[in-house]
Amino acid sequence: MRSEYGAHFERIHREGGENLPAVAIPLDALADTCLRLAARRAKSVSDFGRQLKELLRGRDLYLAVGLHLRLEAAVAAGRRQWDESLRRVWNASAEIYPNQGFQPEEFERAVLFSAAENCLRRDLPLSETIRKRMCFPDFYLSAAALSRDPRVAARAAEAFTKKYFPLAQSYVEKKWSTVPQGEDRIGALFFCALYEHTISEKTGNPSKDDSKRPPLLAEYHGQGPLAAWLTLTLGNMIRDSLRTSKHLVSIDEEREAQKDGSSFPKVELAEPESQREEMDKCRCVKILRSGLRTSWKHLKPRERLTLVLQTLMEVPPSVIARRVFHVHEGTITKYTTNALRKIRDGIEKFALSEERMTRDEIAGCLEFMREAFSETETLAGGIVSAASAMEEN
Repeated sequence: MRSEYGAHFERIHREGGENLPAVAIPLDALADTCLRLAARRAKSVSDFGRQLKELLRGRDLYLAVGLHLRLEAAVAAGRRQWDESLRRVWNASAEIYPNQGFQPEEFERAVLFSAAENCLRRDLPLSETIRKRMCFPDFYLSAAALSRDPRVAARAAEAFTKKYFPLAQSYVEKKWSTVPQGEDRIGALFFCALYEHTISEKTGNPSKDDSKRPPLLAEYHGQGPLAAWLTLTLGNMIRDSLRTSKHLVSIDEEREAQKDGSSFPKVELAEPESQREEMDKCRCVKILRSGLRTSWKHLKPRERLTLVLQTLMEVPPSVIARRVFHVHEGTITKYTTNALRKIRDGIEKFALSEERMTRDEIAGCLEFMREAFSETETLAGGIVSAASAMEEN
């Protein structure tokens, strides 16, 4: 694969060296890093080539790779290029969390490193990532909690715990009320979020692997609200602990046989109407639900049918074109693209007019939804199914 894309790596290396000569990434390091990043993004072996091509088209790829490799020259180049934006978000964040002692230089490094990770994952320009795709001051607090200065880290950890521990308690009480020791996972989450930890400390179950993992907050790159990231991480931790548990976990437990003959505990969680109403108050969920309800009604019949056939029934576009509409396959792609654009526009319109959200807040919500629901094919079918049901009601 490296030999197949060798010319592309050489072009990026040459152009990057001309534009940013001080960064000076070795060609081998550039190529190896791109291959690893594409492998991390690929969902399957067959998807690897597509992901690599998209990655190599990135506008800020050379500098982003330099930041990914933690090169000081890349940090210096980033500061020169976005000094004004970085200082502006530091000032605004420091007003929200005063007296933390978090120095601008360390904050700027953290922003650049995380912006590069977001850029490499989403193929976004670094400038757009810093200005529009990172949630401040949430990222400021998380980065301060991981500061190399122990005094700064201690103050930020205290502020982080004070603000988000009650939120985690409320989340467990509503979402995981039937799970034994759910409250214990909250303490484990905050320990693992702020400090090095082992797998057993994360799941609460014995493990032979006692190697240390970085704090979980190192995985938060400002991609959406910190509260949303925190509850998602806590839910995943609870699920991990249930999967690895060898004991009876709740009165709702069922044993389901797997393909390999093993079994694992399945927990059916109670979800009363009061909880559903509480969930509806989340602004991100509300704009998705209400915007979807409105936009689905404005789709043309052929656009609705195309989405239903593709997502719910998994009919290939070529078959839809040939046997349903008797058109070229490209026309079906147009139907799908137009329908998805109308749905997104409907969500944004509702958020702007009804919720009075800014475009940056909307982008943050959509970004979090993509992170929270990575199983896109299943999610797409669920969206179409939900929209269809809304129309009937």
